Amino acid sequence: MIKERKNILCNCLEIYLIRVKCSMLVVTSDEMRNIEKKAVENGSTYLSLMENAGGCVAEKAAKIMTEKKLKNVVILCGKGNNGGDGFVAARFLSVMNCNVTVILADGEPKTSDAKLNFNLIPSKVKKLSYIFEKEDCIES
Repeated sequence: MIKERKNILCNCLEIYLIRVKCSMLVVTSDEMRNIEKKAVENGSTYLSLMENAGGCVAEKAAKIMTEKKLKNVVILCGKGNNGGDGFVAARFLSVMNCNVTVILADGEPKTSDAKLNFNLIPSKVKKLSYIFEKEDCIES
């Protein structure tokens, strides 16, 4: 969580915290790496996995935004492939005429797939960079 004293978002952005209940398979990062590896061994690519993940996130977000009559969305992205999923979601949501802001929460993307998807984000998407420091977080 960001300390209240640090306002890194523009006042014009509407921020809504939406709790979504859905069933999902919970796996460890090692288990997910193995699942992805097997998918690639069976003909998929890491880039297509990223595209599918980001597309699914965008689809779910768009559904919720339509129901709630929202137009603004903020996506926090790290520098790895999970951030790449967020960049894909940002691209899809932008095409759906949402007002999208991407916050680079840990610097510029580092993996080749994340870099590619960052560069595919349309220019109308706002991009903010912020490096979170330990003092920005509140321990739970």
